[in-house]
Amino acid sequence: MLKEQLIILISIILSGTALIGQEITWAVSANMGFSQVLFLDLDKERILFEELELENLHQFTYNYGTSVALEISDRIQLETGLSFFNVKGKFTRLEFQDDPILPTDVTNYAQTYYLGFPTAFNIRFNKFIVAPGIKTLFFISGEYVNREPGGFDSSGNFYYKEKRKDVDFKRFDLGLSLGLRYMINDTFSVNTDYYYGLNNMFENTPITGDGFSRRNRMITLGMSYYVRD
Repeated sequence: MLKEQLIILISIILSGTALIGQEITWAVSANMGFSQVLFLDLDKERILFEELELENLHQFTYNYGTSVALEISDRIQLETGLSFFNVKGKFTRLEFQDDPILPTDVTNYAQTYYLGFPTAFNIRFNKFIVAPGIKTLFFISGEYVNREPGGFDSSGNFYYKEKRKDVDFKRFDLGLSLGLRYMINDTFSVNTDYYYGLNNMFENTPITGDGFSRRNRMITLGMSYYVRD
């Protein structure tokens, strides 16, 4: 916990520092891609799919926001900003029984919305920019839905039933990020970004109960528009 608090403090300090200076670049960005919620054993820190008989599926995600970058040197910028993040997860528990006709899969959907404060160092290599950094995501809202076989209706058609579950979503998510940008010109760039969440996303899910960590992963592709001061 202390390590995460120190990272948050450093993020806030760097964010404030980026607002000081004369050579500033403003940008707006929009990105879309895929997100995933990984299940990790809290003791062994390993991914658990086979043990839980889970099928983990990628889901569509998006984020957009604005940022400001301070020129530190000819090749390095310190960038911080404010963004809106939508993160989704979908995972299916596979159950087996003697009757192969009846569906037995139980699917769970998690969707969360965050207000994010990304901070990164932009390192230029000609037209390419490598941007390692951290993101602090503050929870806005979220839902967790359980979808399971319901049976047959009066017409003989099989149906599924969905029910929202009470889940204790964490108030914030903290993670590492690595971005790569290609500068088309001085005004536009194409971006890709990977996010590796460090915090447990929520606790006590209907699938696994306590003792496991569920962490966000995102990979996105998008564009940015720059205004130089």
